[in-house]
Amino acid sequence: MENQRKTVALICEYNPFHFGHQHQLSVLKEKYGCIMGIMSGAFVQRGQVAVEDKYRRAESAVAGGMNLVLELPFPYCLASAKDFAAAGVDIAAAMGASSLAFGCEDGGDMLTDIAKLIATEEFEEETARLIKADPSLSFPRARAEAIRKHLGDKGAEILSKPNNILGAEYIAHAIKSGYDMDFCFVKRDFGFKSSTKIREGGSFEGEIPFPRFYTEKRDLKYREREIISLLRKGVPQGLYCVDASLAATLKSAALKATSLEELVAAATGKTYTAARVRRGIVAAWLGIGAEAVKAKPIYTNLLAADKKGLEFLSATKKSRALSVVTKPADYKKLPPDGIAAAEAALIAEEEAALCTAEIKPYISPLTKTPFIG
Repeated sequence: MENQRKTVALICEYNPFHFGHQHQLSVLKEKYGCIMGIMSGAFVQRGQVAVEDKYRRAESAVAGGMNLVLELPFPYCLASAKDFAAAGVDIAAAMGASSLAFGCEDGGDMLTDIAKLIATEEFEEETARLIKADPSLSFPRARAEAIRKHLGDKGAEILSKPNNILGAEYIAHAIKSGYDMDFCFVKRDFGFKSSTKIREGGSFEGEIPFPRFYTEKRDLKYREREIISLLRKGVPQGLYCVDASLAATLKSAALKATSLEELVAAATGKTYTAARVRRGIVAAWLGIGAEAVKAKPIYTNLLAADKKGLEFLSATKKSRALSVVTKPADYKKLPPDGIAAAEAALIAEEEAALCTAEIKPYISPLTKTPFIG
């Protein structure tokens, strides 16, 4: 009964919101009184544009049973697993969530052991030494080697799965930050199609519970000429997740590529994963500096809420350690560094809105409003 009064945070993307997500929410509703989503905005963690506007995706989440949807803002929403997780957990903690839930492919005990290991400075130093000894070694492969040394093949296998990776990073960041949070593991049900499979299928009809919210089908391929042209001119220094070697690789691949898909394939290899290549491409396109991702989030946007979600916002107004922008234009009330971050996010949203098959008339992101159900 105690958990029924608690609020659980769920870091999510809903790209798109599918039946597996709806199942996850139904499981959490049995345990918690309020479910708060911290959802990616215009871009997602794998370095891609989200398939639909964030307000529409948030509304689909509330229709599916979520009580409150806040934004994991740009540029954190397209960061690497470690930085993505850190920003999401920081927002959850600042908002006063008592628990953090996430989907994972495997159970909790081994994942918790992995999280405790990767949370240590010694493990980070060990991974860094492996990469220094073999610069062609990608970060995921170096970390897998280090995990295998301490926790065997089973540990390395568990940390090779995408949801497990994020889950371990969530727990590790909470441990390092000293956050007083419980963790709720929701094991992934492979009977439901993944977001990737659904996107690859093309039509969302019959594949997701609320297809009416997903009509734009945004994709970076609609901006590929512009992006390839930009990369052919060279990649500047100081960008997030782009070292000198990746910058050279992106330019070289862009000079030969005839599509964005071809560019990503050419740049992916032993050293760089496809996800890191895509993040590097977007970082170069939108000018994302490393410091912008490493700084803690100082605001979030309200995207959608029902009555219970609004009650939570009202009850935590004085205790939360984070600014909640309830109307987009109110970002100007933030402190100077918050205003600068919000304005960069607005530019990213405008660029994302042009990632469609047909160019639509301009609609300012400042005119949009959260869904209140």
